[in-house]
Amino acid sequence: MLKNIATQLIIFVLLTITLIGPATAQPAETRPSEVNVSETVAAPKKPDLKRVFAKETIENSTQPAIADVKAMEKERLRQPQKKGWSKGEKTILVVFIVALAIGIPLLIKYGKDCDYEPAGCSPSDDNCRCVARQTP
Repeated sequence: MLKNIATQLIIFVLLTITLIGPATAQPAETRPSEVNVSETVAAPKKPDLKRVFAKETIENSTQPAIADVKAMEKERLRQPQKKGWSKGEKTILVVFIVALAIGIPLLIKYGKDCDYEPAGCSPSDDNCRCVARQTP
């Protein structure tokens, strides 16, 4: 029975970790069927890509091509550091939790110094019982 519970717990943890994705803070988009016909507005004009690229090219050509390392380092240090756990730390935590979920039932089942009843049964059998050894 303990073996089944441990297996179910491991499967539950793995499914929970893999199926729950990151949450987004963006509002849900409305579906076209939910929008009233009276609320529809004419679609905005598409931007002229040639004009946009020409403008960006002019802006980039006026900027110096030499990188200022000190200014870039100051900018990097000025940006706020990410808070929370990194992906590696989360992975280590998940591995630790799974190891505990596997290790604790194994220690409970096999960590005892006992005799098993009925005689000749295997400790992995669910019908096998642990009986404390009699000290002479």
